[in-house]
Amino acid sequence: MEKLADAARSKVFPARDSKVLYLCPCKSFDLLCEEITPSSQKFGLLIAVDARGVSNTQIWAAAEKLIAKGLVYLCAWGPDCERVHDCFDEAMALKDGREITVDNVITAWHSRETLSEALCFFINSAFPDQSLEETCREWIVTPIDNAEWQETVRADVAGMGYE
Repeated sequence: MEKLADAARSKVFPARDSKVLYLCPCKSFDLLCEEITPSSQKFGLLIAVDARGVSNTQIWAAAEKLIAKGLVYLCAWGPDCERVHDCFDEAMALKDGREITVDNVITAWHSRETLSEALCFFINSAFPDQSLEETCREWIVTPIDNAEWQETVRADVAGMGYE
């Protein structure tokens, strides 16, 4: 994972704690869980993916593993991101065919925004449940199989002036 900023502070909610931003590009959706290696107990994730070729089963499997790693906030962006969002919600609600409750995990999708707009939301407006803020320090942006999206994220974060 490539650190993009040590202290990205929300311009919308400046009193909130700053975020450590990472870029973690992945070659495929199936590698997502292997590549994302947060060191904080909880983390936020922005997945930029063209999900039209990704099965629900692949998304559910990734969701279960990422939640187990400490995912507490998910933003999904790109073609078919609504389905990614919905599958994460379903994976949180069902496990092994039984209903379960995963407390405090927030999800959002951004199908009508540009990647830059979704990233701006992720940095400035995405926050975990207040009970998890102390342990949620890392915010990871994961473009899947798209070098152009990686460069957009790098340029946008640099342009926001974070260090």
